[in-house]
Amino acid sequence: MSVRPGDLSQAILDASPSIVHFSGHGTASGELCLEDDRGQIHPVSADALADLFSLFAKQVQCVVLNACFAETQARAIAEHISYVVGMRQSIDDAAAIAFAGGFYKGVAAGRSIPDAFRLGVVELQLLNIADSVTPVLIRGSREPAHLFLAELDYIFPDGPNSSIVSFEEHHHHYAKIEVILPDLPRGCILVDPLRYRSMRHMLDDLFLEYLSKAVPPHTYGKEWMIVTLAGVMAVPWQWVRQPGTRVSELDPEWYDAAPEAMGILPGTHAEIVAPRGEMRCRSNFEAVAVASNNPKMFSLVFSSPKVISAIEGTYLKERIFDTFSPSRYRYKWVSKAWYCEPGRLLVDTGKNLSQAIDRWVTGRTRR
Repeated sequence: MSVRPGDLSQAILDASPSIVHFSGHGTASGELCLEDDRGQIHPVSADALADLFSLFAKQVQCVVLNACFAETQARAIAEHISYVVGMRQSIDDAAAIAFAGGFYKGVAAGRSIPDAFRLGVVELQLLNIADSVTPVLIRGSREPAHLFLAELDYIFPDGPNSSIVSFEEHHHHYAKIEVILPDLPRGCILVDPLRYRSMRHMLDDLFLEYLSKAVPPHTYGKEWMIVTLAGVMAVPWQWVRQPGTRVSELDPEWYDAAPEAMGILPGTHAEIVAPRGEMRCRSNFEAVAVASNNPKMFSLVFSSPKVISAIEGTYLKERIFDTFSPSRYRYKWVSKAWYCEPGRLLVDTGKNLSQAIDRWVTGRTRR
């Protein structure tokens, strides 16, 4: 049943699929393992796979690489295909099977590829499988990774003083980041966070394309920051390990944190602001870091920074950084918290949200 290189192209030609699913093995160097005519492993490079799928870009809607270390291949294929699922690291057979089961439940029910992907991740969470942080969905490059809308190109439905911004439906997959910096035109940067491997790469693009005339390079956290409308800051979670230090004295350490892990997700609203006054938190960086694998917890914390104190103890438990394994958590974000001690770390307990909280989160998301 193992696939040879010639079988792969022939199967796509014969079946004309809209989804191509690979279930097998990948190498840490970014190759997908097929088989040769003698039954031996035949590694295939990411570039070769990308070239293959470039020939089927009008036909194939989604490629699922349910194999270890398949993120490199997935990003190469995403140059030509609308959606590609890869794996950030190794994944065991039970987790791969569970993710596929949840994913295809969504596909069979007629849900969108992003919704089906989230169902696959939820399936892992429901089964208490730690690999729920491993799958990654990458949106293809048919649309720009970022673009700028002048203020006149979007509306405030409740008047010009409203914090609610409305955009066209075809922009729903972008994160909306309003620019509020001196010497720059007022407008909104739309950025597709799923197109970026790390927060550092996304910030480099934003700086080079839109901000270089107003702020010097390498000044994130000193002269500009991204803050959501709920007061959650897209900053390296490591910053809260240094309580009492001025924000302007800290250099960002992004490592390989993806934008989604820092709270920049499709559909979220944020602002680019100068970290002065309140943002300096009385000259000290007073914040609390929250880590979770639950998108509902993400929605709950983003709804209001005051929520943290209400759910602490039952749904969030304090941890110390020395015993914290960041790779286990998909979401890690930082919230302004005047009522909390500086430098605190809260981790999701994994307990299911109560029905009342669940309904409240769902209602706010729909609004």
